[in-house]
Amino acid sequence: MKLMPNDDDRTLARETFERFSSRPGAQHIATEFALTYLSALLRTSRPSSVLEFGAGIGTITSMLMDHPSGIEHVTCTEDHPFCLEQLDLNLRPEQKERLRLIKEKSRIGTIDRNFDLIIFDGEFGAIEKLRFLDDRVACFVEGARNRTRDAIDRHLADRSLACDFTNYNRGRKLMSMSWQKKRRLGMRLPRLQFNKVVKGCWVGVVSRST
Repeated sequence: MKLMPNDDDRTLARETFERFSSRPGAQHIATEFALTYLSALLRTSRPSSVLEFGAGIGTITSMLMDHPSGIEHVTCTEDHPFCLEQLDLNLRPEQKERLRLIKEKSRIGTIDRNFDLIIFDGEFGAIEKLRFLDDRVACFVEGARNRTRDAIDRHLADRSLACDFTNYNRGRKLMSMSWQKKRRLGMRLPRLQFNKVVKGCWVGVVSRST
């Protein structure tokens, strides 16, 4: 799926990112780059209803509500107490009117409506929860989320469907350093990565397999 962000997309993404980047929990919010391409997707596909897995503190959720494409309804999932508290603080009353919030993963199966766009910005639980994916539904995956995309591919293949994802990224870094999660002798060791793709987002539309 080919997306070409315009100045309006960049402006809305920047304003949304700046508004949320100084708030508690902001270390895990979507990047300005990903928000820009999400805005372009909303502008071109104009979804009426959106399902967002992983609302977090509300960055993407807020932009969905503010986007000029005029989304009628948003359902989002979030079960972390801190995120739920921040989400309530960060969304305006008029935004909450068009929002259905699912606070327990076990209740995702109770959703009884179709969606034009599904956003993967967090965990979605068991694979059967992906039953919302159907022909012509757009998918937006924030970041890399290799396991999420693999789960989507497996689930769709079982139903003779596929999603041809396009990766939008910010190029490559010749070298980057992070810290290993496991400790050795009480110390966390550095991990070097070379020629690493700087994550952005993945976008695609579900279609019937040929």
